[in-house]
Amino acid sequence: MKTIRVAVLAAWCGAAVVCAGLLCSCATNRSRIEPWMKDGRQVGTMETTPRPWGSEIRFKDSAGRLLQTEKHNPDGRLLAGVCIIKLSYGDGGALAEEQHLNANERLTRNDEGYAARRWTYAFDSDHCRVVEESFFDTNLQPAPTAAGFAILRRTEDEQGRAKKIEFLDLARKPAPSTWLGVANVAQVHYAYLQGVTTVTCAAFLDSSGKVLDRKQLSGQTSGQWENSYTTYYYYYH
Repeated sequence: MKTIRVAVLAAWCGAAVVCAGLLCSCATNRSRIEPWMKDGRQVGTMETTPRPWGSEIRFKDSAGRLLQTEKHNPDGRLLAGVCIIKLSYGDGGALAEEQHLNANERLTRNDEGYAARRWTYAFDSDHCRVVEESFFDTNLQPAPTAAGFAILRRTEDEQGRAKKIEFLDLARKPAPSTWLGVANVAQVHYAYLQGVTTVTCAAFLDSSGKVLDRKQLSGQTSGQWENSYTTYYYYYH
């Protein structure tokens, strides 16, 4: 009987050690939130999240707006290349500018070919919000991205979803670009259909208005409407 008790105790202890190890492992992969202090007072929060390259720190102000992101290696040093992203906001709280910086806080081109971008907001004649993103080089001069466009203009529907995206050059003319794996795209038209979940569809057009491709970007269709006119138009027309 004593031998059995010892064996059970040993097994229990072993399981406890395994569980403790799993808990420790999970704990090391969790984000850690701390006060963000400046000049002896808290100005926001710092959220540190483990990443494959080391860690990512997100700095937010007291209103919860993201102001800065930093990427660090396992030793705590900033990574090479773009490792800092700084964001600023307009008077109404809308995102206004994003800058990509290296460890010396110098503007640096990211993998998408730009060092900074700026947002402007307006409404068209149909009262749809129009958001323009303009892209800049390391001297803050307007410049095309690696995809081909220098300006991305997004028209939104009443729910704030993309209705149409246009790609423009520095002269604000159509700029054939690569978007979601489709080349020579000047516009993308979006439609949102109701299947098992909301289904996002996109039609890719060139500068002449010719449809280059159609894709289902997200969601799951349902058998009830697979042959409907809307599905036919966006998939097969």
